[in-house]
Amino acid sequence: MDNSHNMSYQAGQTKGQTQEKGNQLMDKAGNAAQSAMESMQQTGQQMQAKAQGAVDAAKNATVAESRSRNWGPVLEDCRFLSHLQRAEIQIREV
Repeated sequence: MDNSHNMSYQAGQTKGQTQEKGNQLMDKAGNAAQSAMESMQQTGQQMQAKAQGAVDAAKNATVAESRSRNWGPVLEDCRFLSHLQRAEIQIREV
């Protein structure tokens, strides 16, 4: 009985150690996944900021180009025509 009791005790010890190792591995995996997610979110935010900067730069360059070529009246005409088209569409919908 003493030998059987000793083997049972050792089996319980081994089982407990195995469960603890498994829990540690799961914690490490969870931490790695959380870190990867945060890193991806940060990268996404940086990409979004860079894209917005590129859009703003393109807008500024277009405005600067139109002013340097005195396209102001042309742009105003385009805005006016666009406004008329929207008004025409609204009238048709009524």
